[in-house]
Amino acid sequence: MSQKDYLDESFAILQERLGTATHLGLSASEAFASDDPVGVSGPLRTLTLQVQDTPFALLGLTVPEVSVNSAGLINYLARRARARRISYMVACNLRDACLLPVPSRPDEVPQPIKRYPCLYQITPQPKGSLSTGTQCLGRAIRQDRQ
Repeated sequence: MSQKDYLDESFAILQERLGTATHLGLSASEAFASDDPVGVSGPLRTLTLQVQDTPFALLGLTVPEVSVNSAGLINYLARRARARRISYMVACNLRDACLLPVPSRPDEVPQPIKRYPCLYQITPQPKGSLSTGTQCLGRAIRQDRQ
């Protein structure tokens, strides 16, 4: 399986799981996929995360070759988030994930609010499908919210 296939599978799982969390007030909208977004250096999938139908954060999911600290990734997500008047963004590269405030100006580098453990620390040896590992990452994030 290629990195892009893992990215697509992870994105589909996240969309599916968020679709089952409506009883918690969580939902997602505006799914967007690009295989070559400007400045990112890799494929990118984005979702607008909503809490009780109010946009809360923009999720950007990319391949491990793109750092979650990459200026190109952060600028791209920040530009989309500012256009939607969203205050936070989550950058994830299937290894690392972090919650960041949306910078008020282009090229401003925000400091992460929270870093989440990498998928490989949660499930040391994923076999084949990422489904189990992604579910474990979801549990880690839910536990952090409590």
